[in-house]
This record gives sequence, C-alpha cells and structure tokens, in this order.
Amino acid sequence: MTKKTIFIFFFLCVSLFYNTKRSSRLDWDVFGYYLYLPAKFIYDDIRLEKKDQWLTPLIDKYKTTDNLYQAYKGPKDIYVMKYTMGLAYVYAPFFFVANVSAPILGYEQDGFSAPYQWMLLIGSMLFSLIGIHYLFRILSLYFSDQVVLACVALIIFGSNYFVMTAYDGLMPHNFVFAFFAIMLYQSIKWYEDQKTKRVFIIGLCLGIAALIRPTSIVVAVIPALWSVGDFDSLKKRIALFIKNIPQLLILGGVAILVLLPQFIYWKSVTGEWLFYSYPDEKINLLTPHLVNVFFSYKKGWLLYTPLMIFALIGFVHLYKKYRQLFYPIFIFIIINAYVISCWDCWWYGGSFAQRPFVESYVFMAFPLAAFVEKMLRQKLLIAAPVFLMLAFVLYLNLFQTKQALNGVIHT
Repeated sequence: MTKKTIFIFFFLCVSLFYNTKRSSRLDWDVFGYYLYLPAKFIYDDIRLEKKDQWLTPLIDKYKTTDNLYQAYKGPKDIYVMKYTMGLAYVYAPFFFVANVSAPILGYEQDGFSAPYQWMLLIGSMLFSLIGIHYLFRILSLYFSDQVVLACVALIIFGSNYFVMTAYDGLMPHNFVFAFFAIMLYQSIKWYEDQKTKRVFIIGLCLGIAALIRPTSIVVAVIPALWSVGDFDSLKKRIALFIKNIPQLLILGGVAILVLLPQFIYWKSVTGEWLFYSYPDEKINLLTPHLVNVFFSYKKGWLLYTPLMIFALIGFVHLYKKYRQLFYPIFIFIIINAYVISCWDCWWYGGSFAQRPFVESYVFMAFPLAAFVEKMLRQKLLIAAPVFLMLAFVLYLNLFQTKQALNGVIHT
C-alpha cells in the first residue's frame, strides 16, 4: 500500500468520524442547493406552488431551516430558488440511488429520510477523495514525493479545507475544489497532446464550477495561462489557441450546455433568461473589504488559516524556480481574492475561517510546495524551526476547528 493510499484512507476515516456526528446534512444552505431535486423529481413542483402541501411539513419534520430564505417570490410572483443548480447536478446521482433504495429499505421516499442523508454524505466524501487524488497527481508532475505528501497533508489538516470536507462536505467548496483539480490536470495534459476528450472535461468542470458558484468563472485564467512564464511563451500560447479554435469552441459549447438548464429555469419562473437571484446580498466591485477578509478578528483568512502565510511566502521561490507556474496562479489568486472581498457579506457565515478560499487551495498548493521544497534544502538550523511552526499551525487549525464546531469561535 502506497503512502498516498494510506493517507487517503486515514482522511476518509477522519471524515467519516466527523460526519457521523451530524444529525442532519440537508439543512440551511445545503437545503437550498438540494431543493431542486425533491421539488422536481418527487413532488413535481419546481415552482413551489404546492409548497404548503409538502415542503412546509418536511421543514417542520426534519428541521432543515428556520425560515425559507432559500427561495422567495420573484417578479412573476412565483417562487425562485436563491441558489443556482450546480450542486443539484452533483447531488443527483446519489439522490436517485437513495430515491430507489428508500422504500426498499423501509424509509419514506420523501427526499430527506436517512437514505438520502447517507447517500449524499457518501457523495461528498467521494468528491473529497477525487479532489485529493488529483491534487496528488498534479503536484507530482512538478515536485518530489516527499514534498507532495507534506504539502497535501498541510493543505488538508492545516487549513479550513479540513472542516469544509470532513464536516461540511456538502457545501460548494468541497466539490468546486475537486472540479478545479480535475480541470487543472486535464489542462496540463491538453497542452501535451491536444486531445479533444480533454476539452470536453475542461468545459464540463468549468461549467459546473461556475454553476455551483458563479464567481468561480475567474478560474478560467488558470487553464488559459498555465505554463506561460514570459512574453514569448504568451505569443506561443495565443498561436496554439488560434490553431485549435474548433476545440476551444467545443470547450465553450460544453460549458454553455451545462449552464443552459439554469437559464431555462430562470426564464420559466422569472421571464428572464439571466436573473440575479440574491435579492438581499450584492457583490460591489468598487467597495472591496480586503483588510477585513485577510486580517479581521471576525473572519480574517490569514488570521485563522496562518498556513497560507507560508504559501504566500512560497510565491517568491515559485517565481524564481517555476516562473511558468507563478504567473497564472498569482494572477488568479489576486483576482479571486478581490472578488471574494467585494461580497457584502464578506465574512461568509456558517463556517470556520474564510470558506470561499478553500477551492483555491488547489493552486495555493504550488507556492506552498515550493516553500516546503526550499526549506528541505536548507540547513537544519534554519529548516527545523520552520517545520516546527508548520506543525504548530496544523495543530492550531485542528484545535480552532473544534472550537468553531463547539461555538467558541465566530462562524
């Protein structure tokens, strides 16, 4: 059994331990992401016109939410789902298995009984493992096994990736992380062989990630600029794209097809093909909350995930040794952090630390790995204190995660 297999098995056990502590997984925001499925395939009521007959009793029975903030009356006086349907896509295979098995196992076929809860838990854990697997594969293309194992362990147990997978795995970030990792791996391979099947996968991942969290569309800069380290390589990249326009059209077409059901749904319930479905929350690109997002006691990213300080330092080594990786990652991180900071609710409630950064750890793993690689080449007198600090931030993350789950730290 390889070290990677042992590591993944250990994470699976930890994740199962944390998830079995939850009485319900289909609640609050997750309830909103999931609602499309029972509404459409069990109750045939995607407009929630008969919600008092089925939805209200289910909310009372399973305590999924205090109030139905996940949907509201739109411009046509018809209920509109607040969240886009990307996660419903991902939940769907596990939902259908549960829907078939529930009556066989003696449970209610209502969308929320135990088989539905457990199948979606299995789905979230599966996507966690897929994300970790691809992160290993990607990093192994550039770094030694020792560096990769250390980096992945730090990302998982030393950051809020841990709580967003082992405890809140049905939230968007776990799944988007996996789609980002798959997309990056396929992008790297496409630049080697230009196989059409890879653009299908890239387009699918990009489309679903954007449908789960629309701001995820900024990740497109990663596959577009990957391995572009200077002006000459940029010119070659543009020439490569021009040569492969048909494949790029396929990529865009796949992404649009993924988004199409959402447009049709909006047209049906609002009369508009494109609809902003967050009535009380806005993103304002002119008023970023960068200082709060990075440093505030309430939810500062670097305050509650200090591991990322080492990753940011690692950008220096990444620039010196892996410049072709530095530019796409650095550009994405800057744009992504800015967009995250422009949300009115900049603290992104219901989580430990800054959860919208979690999916970007696929890319932050590179400067972190560069930092670890640099430290492994230093003298023991320099490296030992640094690795002790890394061990401490890993412990601190697990300790503060426990505090957050117990209500000691603001979530």
